[in-house]
Amino acid sequence: QIVFVFFGNSTNIETNILIICRFLGFCGSDFQSCLQSSLVVSEVFCLPDSYRKDVPPQTDGPLNVFFKLPITEVSEVNDHKSQLTIRLAYKLRWPESRMLLNSSADWSRGEINVMPGMIKHFWTPDIIIHDLVSFTKPKMLNEVAALEIIQDHSVYYKIRSDITIVCKGMQFSRYPLDQHSCMFKLSSFGYDTTQIRLSGKFSHNPTNQRVLQFHTAFKELDIGNRFWSGSSKNYSIYGLEILLTRSLSPFILSVYLPSGMFVVMSWVSFFIPPDIVPARIVLLVTLCLVLINMFNSTTSRIPVSNSVTAIEIWLLACVLLVFLTLVEYAVILREGVKRRTIKNNQVQEYLRQSSYHDYPKNIQKKRHIVTKIDKSVNVIQMVKSKSANYISSNLKQPSFHRLSLAPYADSSPSHRECLIPAKKKACEQAVYESRYRHYQILWDKNSAIVFPALFIIFNILYWGYYFIW
Repeated sequence: QIVFVFFGNSTNIETNILIICRFLGFCGSDFQSCLQSSLVVSEVFCLPDSYRKDVPPQTDGPLNVFFKLPITEVSEVNDHKSQLTIRLAYKLRWPESRMLLNSSADWSRGEINVMPGMIKHFWTPDIIIHDLVSFTKPKMLNEVAALEIIQDHSVYYKIRSDITIVCKGMQFSRYPLDQHSCMFKLSSFGYDTTQIRLSGKFSHNPTNQRVLQFHTAFKELDIGNRFWSGSSKNYSIYGLEILLTRSLSPFILSVYLPSGMFVVMSWVSFFIPPDIVPARIVLLVTLCLVLINMFNSTTSRIPVSNSVTAIEIWLLACVLLVFLTLVEYAVILREGVKRRTIKNNQVQEYLRQSSYHDYPKNIQKKRHIVTKIDKSVNVIQMVKSKSANYISSNLKQPSFHRLSLAPYADSSPSHRECLIPAKKKACEQAVYESRYRHYQILWDKNSAIVFPALFIIFNILYWGYYFIW
């Protein structure tokens, strides 16, 4: 390949061109006449002196610019900046009827490569990439590009590039169950649909794709997105829709599964006796702190979103369930303190109002009273006994029967011991402890059913909403 570039209209220069052309034996009549006045000469083509690179070629109808986009891979997805980098070969072809070709050249392949730097002598379409951030062209010894002259008077320019664009379709409310649609759009900046029409095709081999946090897919823009309306004109668009689906597996293993296991572990507290306060408190507080730490570390990596994300909802629900388990145990402890306080007040009030302190000090008389009461069938018979002078009139009230006699029927102390003032408080405490244990067991038993049911319902609603609805 021999390339000559001349500047000036000197007669000597024109003569030298003709001599070289004839020596190589490839000059046709049109090509030879072009050489006499041309400023840009190659062994393949000639641009006449009337050629203007600021004016597009004349065609019947809009000029067709054809794109061929072999996509190597999606190099990077920066979801924090909502940017996408694509590695591809940027190829475009358009007709150039003003170009004169050397018919004596080797056109067996239908095309001939020339130096890529000669593209600067041609008119080129003013193509823009919408939402472009950067267009990087790799270089080794020279720029990685190629220029082909097609036999049908077309120019085919190819260049290797890394293109970074802004993906405006990124919304992270469903993170990490999110899917995104990014548009890669090409259009003319100054020529409307009556002057330039864009078309093309693309190819993508998934085996070339490196491992990313997203699964990628490509498709051409639908008809509705093939035109762009400016302030006063419509512009033709060609491009691709890039579909990004985030890989969920890393989040299942690092967030969803561990946090779900921590919630299940909190249910173990329902089977620990409530009397073992340190064990239950340490278990629940530790789980709650671990989940809060997981929430903080996870949310620090979440992309910017204008709403609560799916993973935040999951972690907040897990923290809430463990916290409610802790609240359930706090209610049990609080109820125990409350019942003890009320019971102690009742016993103190009863002892204050009763007249057991009027008992005779003689031990024989005390035994006589206890024997008589023990043999009595009910309170009425007790009141009618001959020792009733030593028993307060409060014994005749039904409330005394409920507070003093009835509870001791199921308690370990005997009836006789419970009627002795010195042991009455111990009897009352024993009955209270029995009732309180039953209250604790009932709370834990119900919680062991309610909390798993709440977690199952939440999972159904959560996964159903993000995968089905």
